[in-house]
Amino acid sequence: MKIVYLSNSLIPSRTANSIHVMRMCAAFSANGHDVRLLAPSRPGRDLDIGSGDVFKYYGVEESFDVQFLAWPGIRGSSYIYAMLAARRARRNRADIVYTRFLSGGVAAALTGSPVIYEAHQPVHDLARGTRSLFGVLRRHPALKRVVVITAALQRRFAVDYPELEDRILVAHDGADQVSGPSEHVDLQGSPSGLQVGYIGQLYPGKGIELIGPLAQACPDAKFHIIGGTEQDVARWRGKLEESGNVHFCGFVAPGQVQGYLSRFDVVLAPFQRKVSVFGGCGDSAWHVI
Repeated sequence: MKIVYLSNSLIPSRTANSIHVMRMCAAFSANGHDVRLLAPSRPGRDLDIGSGDVFKYYGVEESFDVQFLAWPGIRGSSYIYAMLAARRARRNRADIVYTRFLSGGVAAALTGSPVIYEAHQPVHDLARGTRSLFGVLRRHPALKRVVVITAALQRRFAVDYPELEDRILVAHDGADQVSGPSEHVDLQGSPSGLQVGYIGQLYPGKGIELIGPLAQACPDAKFHIIGGTEQDVARWRGKLEESGNVHFCGFVAPGQVQGYLSRFDVVLAPFQRKVSVFGGCGDSAWHVI
């Protein structure tokens, strides 16, 4: 099957959504599909990864094609990009257009491509204009499936849109197995004692608030914090590093994370009931229930 993954995620970037997009494309390819990723090119906002390519940066096999489309620098750019990407998908004769980008899904449906839309939160949590786009998509015959990432989200969609109930599929987020480090990683601090890791952003609700008290209660353990913006790292370092057993490593490229995972005895994911997301709005608690 020829799958065109239509994305509005910046690739490469530090965002979790870009990691998810690349890993999904790699997984589709590993299952024997012909995969093409369409992603925006936004000069000045793209992450400079030097001489490395995007596949190495994300730690995935170069098993699918990536095409970049210029992001229009004018009013309504998101909708214009969505239509341009949908037309490219149509020219590529996609059997399915797969997307998390709602504007792109609507544009693909309107241009005649079958669409699978992946949702990570209820529609009522989206902006008003975006909610109206889902109203267009759910009524369009080109919508073949809605993929949600938790059973709780499936129940919510089934209640809100009962006409879609037989087209909702739960596909839980997953992760590749940790088979061992690709290169040696030296952890900060003493190599003795329990090595505890946290990998992710430092947004409110992700759990960084709990690590300080936990580190104080477990002084013999070493806590290694991977990720976070420079501003968030500086703020939390000032609060937690006095304990002496909390070490901040800053941002690590996704392709290098496995080296750290293999060194940890315990990995933390202390998500709270309400979890902030990229941009400071929304709630990713639907990801974990």
